[in-house]
This record gives sequence, structure tokens and C-alpha cells, in this order.
Amino acid sequence: MDNNTFALAFTPVELTLVAGSLDVPSLPLPEESFSDWLPEEIDEALQQARESLAARRYIQTQPNGTIAVDTAVAALVGALAFRDSSLVITRLVEQGSGRTRHIYFASGLIVEQEQEQDGKYRLTAVRDREVLTRRLVEFLHLTDQPAPRAQPCTLAEDEISEARRRVEEEGEKACIGFLESVGVESPTAASLARALAHPVSQSALLALAWEGEEAQRLGGFTLLEGIDGLWLFQSQEHDDRPRLEIIPCNASGAVQQIGSLARLAIPEVEE
Repeated sequence: MDNNTFALAFTPVELTLVAGSLDVPSLPLPEESFSDWLPEEIDEALQQARESLAARRYIQTQPNGTIAVDTAVAALVGALAFRDSSLVITRLVEQGSGRTRHIYFASGLIVEQEQEQDGKYRLTAVRDREVLTRRLVEFLHLTDQPAPRAQPCTLAEDEISEARRRVEEEGEKACIGFLESVGVESPTAASLARALAHPVSQSALLALAWEGEEAQRLGGFTLLEGIDGLWLFQSQEHDDRPRLEIIPCNASGAVQQIGSLARLAIPEVEE
């Protein structure tokens, strides 16, 4: 943590307790399930959460038994429930492991939310959009990846799904043959098939605007990192069937795309 961020961590039960104390709508997080818990187990878990939060000065118990939530805690947790817009970023690596980070914008506040390996949720207030963009670039491990030596191409979504199936079930050569059969030039088909067959990572970014519980898509794209470099997948508007523009992209170009998506979702925060 530095002067550009401020972070707090909560267990799921602690978040449930804070949200209830603030009387906010349900949080956009996997809810802690109490369905199989005995009443005394629920009471004990909530009591432990109350004591832990009080020890960290996240809350104070009033003489009448009510809970007063610290102002900073209330702002961070409230941003999740009352978001105006959000970003969802998921990164999967070759070994199959993945991480997802949510960004919420509410009343001038930018809050990152990510679940850690120990199950706790880390909420991080981020100073501004520029700092957020730098953090996303680091999260996605964008350094000096080159652009593949290939040409852009456009495929229907069902065609790229079939290409993935071919490479998984029949191998790289079958995938190349299929891509060529739908009009992809041979060098581009070979490079794209290599990326599909041997992905280093795949990252999906989505920007949403919120009106209560209703979300509207603002934009998004997918980055596929292969042996030859980065590929950018962007949806295109077509009346007949959904299509994807697939573009060779280096790290610098990917950073520009992230900045553009952040500007769609996050207004400039005034100091």
C-alpha cells in the first residue's frame, strides 16, 4: 500500500455484518451461506466477527447495542452496493489458475475488490483513474509483449468457438485448417492456432454502468497471450450473428485499450 491506495480486509462474515449495520442492499459478492449452520453457530460467527471488527476499530458498539461503522469502512463497503459503474477483470494463466478483480465507482470513490487465497476480501480505495490503470496493467502482467507477425481477421463467435474445439480435441494442424477454411490467411491462421493451443494467459475486461440492480454493457475486450505475443479480441456489431475482430497487439497497445475502457467506466475523480 502507498499514498495512492488505502486497503482494508474482511472475512465474508465480517462483510455481512458491516453491510447489515449499514442497511445496504445485498453486496455483489458470493454470499456467506448459513443454510447448513445451526443457530448457535451463526450467533458465534457473528459475535467473533463483531469482536474482530471492533478490535481493528472498523466498528464501535454503542451503549444501546447498536453498531457504529467507521467512516472509511462505510465508504468502501457502500461503494460495492451503490456503484454507478464497474469493471470486471479476469486473468487465467496456462496452468488453469485464475484471479478476478472487480472495480466499483460510486460518488467519486474508486474501490477495488478481490478475494484472496485465505478467503478474505480486500477492498482497496484507489486515488484516481491513472493509478487504477497502472494497477490493472500490473495485474495483467503487461510488460513488453510483442504483437504477432500476423494480419487482423474477423470471425463469427461460433467460428472462434469451433477453432478452440478443434485445437483442444484434434490438435493445432486441424485448427489451422479450419481457420484457413473460413478465410483466415495462412500465416495468421498458424499464429492464432499456436496462441489457442499454447496460451500463456487469457484476460477478459468488461465495463458496466449500473442503474440499481440493472447493468448496461459499456464495452470490453479479451486479451490472449500466446507464444508469438498478444491478440486483442473485440466484439463487432452485426445483424446476422455476433462477430469478433481479432487484432495482433503489443503490450503498449493493450495498455491504451485498458486506459480507454477505464475512461468509459470511471469519470475523472476531482481532488
